[in-house]
Amino acid sequence: MFIYILNIRNIGVTLVIYILTLSQAFAINLTSDLDKPLPAVDIKNCRVANYHLQYNAFKGHIKLGRATKQLSHESQTSQATLLSTVRVSAGPLKFVQEEGSVLSQYDTLGFTTSTYTYKSKKPFKKFTRKEYAVNNLSPEKQSLLKTKTLLDPLAVYEHLRELVCSGLREDVNFKIKEDDGEQTYQFIYKGLQQLTLNKGTINTILLVRTRQNSSRETSIWFDIDKAFLPIKIVQKKDGKLQARLEATSVKFSLLTNE
Repeated sequence: MFIYILNIRNIGVTLVIYILTLSQAFAINLTSDLDKPLPAVDIKNCRVANYHLQYNAFKGHIKLGRATKQLSHESQTSQATLLSTVRVSAGPLKFVQEEGSVLSQYDTLGFTTSTYTYKSKKPFKKFTRKEYAVNNLSPEKQSLLKTKTLLDPLAVYEHLRELVCSGLREDVNFKIKEDDGEQTYQFIYKGLQQLTLNKGTINTILLVRTRQNSSRETSIWFDIDKAFLPIKIVQKKDGKLQARLEATSVKFSLLTNE
């Protein structure tokens, strides 16, 4: 995940837009260590058929906009779609970003991504659209793989959620391919955390993401009582708060309950 920051200075006034969104990178290796495989996913209790999360986006106590994240599963097929949208503004300046991931196989037998799409409209910049093919393996070859080794920027966080739900309680590393090469993202396990959110106390598991040669870190709180969906996301740079997302609505259903 990263935060896009736009500074505009005019007649001594500074307007700043902070956007919290998902990382623009591709996960290409899902093992934390070659000698230490990740735990098996608990399909019955952790694979979510559908969910829809709504967030408020803040800088300090100032609300800048909203974000959504949703997964839709086609019950008659093994295909699912992940979508993430961020809409924020500061005065007349507006920013919209959308990410999409097609999960060509998303059922009790597996989890494979095929296509990732990124679209954004930033102030004073042209509309941007990117699309990446993630997995081009045939279904026959995919069925031979015990672990699907390619994930896109949205699916990697969904996979992390499933791992935490399935009992992951330690640091984990992922090899990430960015536009300018590969990076290693480390998710540091911080343990059980209690949050006060929406006038209630929520039990969560906290992981903090860092990466090499970057001063940014992203903290993700997974809600233990709601399928470990990300209830809060905070990013810091050089130890200073940049932005945060707090969920205002969480709806979901497990795949096995469809």
